[in-house]
Amino acid sequence: MKKIWIALQLIVITTTILVLDVIAQDNEVSDREKRRLQMFPEISLKGFFSGEFANRLNDYVEDQFFIRDNLSAVKSWVSYNVFNNPINNNIYLVDGVMFDHVYPIDNIGIDNFLEKISNMQMMFKNTSRVVIIPEKSMYLGNEYLHIEPTDIETYFSDYSFMYNSLSLEDYYKTDLHLTHKGSYNIYKTLVDNPIEVDFVKVSEDFQGYYSNKAMNLFIKDDMYIASNEIIDNLEICSLSSNSYECRDGVYFNENLLIEDKYSVYLDGNKPITTIINDQVEEGELVIFSDSYGTSIAPFLAQHYHKITVMDLRLMGISYAMEYVSSEAEILYLYGYKTINDSSIST
Repeated sequence: MKKIWIALQLIVITTTILVLDVIAQDNEVSDREKRRLQMFPEISLKGFFSGEFANRLNDYVEDQFFIRDNLSAVKSWVSYNVFNNPINNNIYLVDGVMFDHVYPIDNIGIDNFLEKISNMQMMFKNTSRVVIIPEKSMYLGNEYLHIEPTDIETYFSDYSFMYNSLSLEDYYKTDLHLTHKGSYNIYKTLVDNPIEVDFVKVSEDFQGYYSNKAMNLFIKDDMYIASNEIIDNLEICSLSSNSYECRDGVYFNENLLIEDKYSVYLDGNKPITTIINDQVEEGELVIFSDSYGTSIAPFLAQHYHKITVMDLRLMGISYAMEYVSSEAEILYLYGYKTINDSSIST
């Protein structure tokens, strides 16, 4: 009878969890991890046979489990404080710097991404360049399991893979993104005559995506914005509720008071953001990018009359076609994690 009672309790608990997980409302964004969550993927024959549907379905199940955050917090606390494990929730903590455990190489994801970029380049006949930002964990020592840059260089042989142009110091300690100074280093490799800027510290307590994912809230980063006569006079317009809202200044310092401080750059990820530089009479650049683009775009805007930043994780390519003129240059700018996940829409 005791065994039967235990079995019944297990069945009731498991069934209750499954039912609650099914009826729980899916969330589009994780406030704790500062990222968009995987929604139920679109079913298609191409996605099924390529493996993309299976990958996204697995991500959906992991992202939308209804007590996911609670279980992550318990697991992290036990791992850090009981077992003294240097990795929690797939986040390494090495010498006060956090790294995502991105391993192994997702060959299917990369192939899908490269196919999408190739299709876009055939769709838009504009002059273009593809820039790849390395995953921060690629700078880890050999004692930690990570992807070696040499193992993926052949994938990006036709593109600008920025591993040798950056160093670990160009990344936030608690986040996957480049610091604004790191973004400036990328900018200097993309233009012939980079313009000098002054950096102004605006925060000393930035805690990024890795900090929250690992449930380690003790390490903090400094944040900077850039300033000079050109950047200070840029105008920014963002698509909101099918209309453009415009203002002066590409930095949203008011966002330093909210949880997602990284949105100080261009007000965070938007489907479409336009930057106007009235001090330059001509030149247009379209940037297809993930969140790395919001930090790099202000520097590039010094050289063009108009820059349009588009995030294909938030919109379809058919809609984006309306904003690409035949005269515009195109920059495809993506971090390795977006490439690995093949998370852009085309």
